[in-house]
Amino acid sequence: LTASERTAMGTSIILHIAQDSSEMLDESNIRRILMKYCAFMKFPIELEGRIVNDPNPIWTKSATELSERQYLDFFHKMFPLSPDPMFWVHINLDFPFRVNGVLYFPKLQHELESSQGEVKLFCNQVYVADNMKDLIPDYLTLLKGAIDCPDLPLNVSRSALQNDPEVQKISAHITKKVADKLSGMSKTDRGKYEEFWEDMSPFVKYGMMRDEKFYDRMLPHVFFKSSAGGRVTLDEYLEKMKDTTA
Repeated sequence: LTASERTAMGTSIILHIAQDSSEMLDESNIRRILMKYCAFMKFPIELEGRIVNDPNPIWTKSATELSERQYLDFFHKMFPLSPDPMFWVHINLDFPFRVNGVLYFPKLQHELESSQGEVKLFCNQVYVADNMKDLIPDYLTLLKGAIDCPDLPLNVSRSALQNDPEVQKISAHITKKVADKLSGMSKTDRGKYEEFWEDMSPFVKYGMMRDEKFYDRMLPHVFFKSSAGGRVTLDEYLEKMKDTTA
């Protein structure tokens, strides 16, 4: 420790860059690194006189505070070249574990995009990884968005994390929220649900084969093409057949 002339509270961290790494001082490189790892840090980060991060991302807010435009703006901020998503799921849970985030169902332009989802994992708004399969089941690989898990144990190996009971509970809750969103849309906005069904049906059906609880939640909301035109659920079809044979 040495004497300092600093008059304001805080800490200055000075990095000395080796001569052969001087390109890391380029503003574009610094901005790229900040936007990947520190885009949503809780504290403002200033570069060349401008704040470059967002200390208050939408997952830290209540869904009732946010407009459709804010959800769309956040999506395009994270995925600039993507078309508008079909819809989204806002996750905000404090008990029995903490998990927050927003997951978007993107509009697929072609079949190859079905495996190009990207869910960014954060811990206390610090970027950790992309597409952590232990949290997002494989049948929801089309999803894009962000999940923040402050209680996630990050100081263990990937194999230990995969078997961690808390991680399994968080994954189950995320899956339940997705199923709740889909079933709720089916009940309250059938027209929109039918409009999106063609894009999301392969993932719903695959998920039902992979996850028994997901199967039970989604079975009443699976659509089948009707010979009379349009789509019907299994219950609607059975009811119609009962009327026919009565």
